[in-house]
Formats: sequence, C-alpha cells, structure tokens
Amino acid sequence: MSRAGEMSEGPAPVVLALHGFTRRPGDLDVLASECAARGLATLRPTLDSFWWQRSINNASHLTRLAEQYAPRLQGRRCVVVGHSAGAAAGSWLGSELRRTGIEVGGFVYVDGNESPTHLISRAWPFIGDLPIRAVCAPPSRCNRDGQLAAWLLTKPGDVVVEVIDGSGHGDIEGRTTPVYRWACGDASSLAVRTIVMERTLSHVDGLLAGHHVGTRDDVTQDR
Repeated sequence: MSRAGEMSEGPAPVVLALHGFTRRPGDLDVLASECAARGLATLRPTLDSFWWQRSINNASHLTRLAEQYAPRLQGRRCVVVGHSAGAAAGSWLGSELRRTGIEVGGFVYVDGNESPTHLISRAWPFIGDLPIRAVCAPPSRCNRDGQLAAWLLTKPGDVVVEVIDGSGHGDIEGRTTPVYRWACGDASSLAVRTIVMERTLSHVDGLLAGHHVGTRDDVTQDR
C-alpha cells in the first residue's frame, strides 16, 4: 500500500483519494488498503484546511498539485475519489489533470460537499462529460442536508447518486470517530460502513473498467 502522498511505480491504475475538511491522508488508510488489495495504487494529497496557500478550497494550489502529479500519471489510468470537501477539491484537481493530458476515468464523491469557492460547479464544464458517481449518507448537517446529491440529480450525463440508508458522513474512513458522532450525528454499524466502502470500490472498479479517454482539448469555456 502506498503511504499518504506516495504512489507506487509501474503501470497499476491510480486512485487519487482526497480527504475531507480537517482530515488527513491517513484517515483514508482503509480505503488505500482496499485499493491495494485490488492491485490499485493510491495517491493521497495532503490538503490544509486553514492555511490558504495549501488549502483544500484553493483552486490555484490544486492546479499546482495537478502539474506536479501529471508526469507521474502519464500513461496510467486514474479515478478520483473525494470524501466530503475532498469531492470539490478532487473535481478541480481532476479537471486540471485532464488539461495536462492525463486520462481521468471519472469521479466518485463519497458524501461530498461543494466548496465555498464553488470548485465543483466551476470544474463541471470540464468534467461533466465523465462518469460521476456519488455514494451519499442521508441528509445531515455534515453534507449540508444533501445539497450536492440534490444538485447532481439535476445534471444530465452519466451521473449516478446512491443514498445508503443508515450511513454516516465519515463511514469511508472505516470507523466512527467521536468527531463524526458529535459533529455529524454518525451512528452507523460496521455492516453499513462496509457497504459504503464496497459501493465506493465497486464504482472505482467500474470506472476503471470502462475508462473514459476524453480530454478537455475541445472545451473553451472560461473559468
């Protein structure tokens, strides 16, 4: 398994896994381990929640990350998985990777949220032609009462939104921590957390199997 911020060498497909607000790459260790068991490499950027220059909400920082990662991703299939605020950051990062010519197979939002800087809506003209999968908890204060799920349902194209009954905002981390219980009301069982992980990985597998090879070369909209 690749450690936080690292990626194995070789031809293995890559899952770009982006953590949520106030979280760290290590909080996605369970996801990375499950990916490794499938023969997938993971790349997990460290995104700051409060220092603007490296902020999870800063488009310029995410563009720099895309330019940094692009040489390592040349010739490798990749899918973006974003948890919570990582869904918005991942949308912009994936959009910028496409600009550099990297083939992005699609996006999996895990109880995702739009950012205060509107990264998903700003990136949408450049990623909306790709498959989008959303694995969501029921509406709660931590997913802004299901705002992103509702917004995605208005979008044309290959968009699939799943709401997992009884799931919580932090289930993709593989455990229910006190912060999620207190802040989000999470109270999911191990069985439900397992379903969230399985559905996420199933979407990753599907996106990689039906890899979409389009790039943004023909898109002219201004950001």
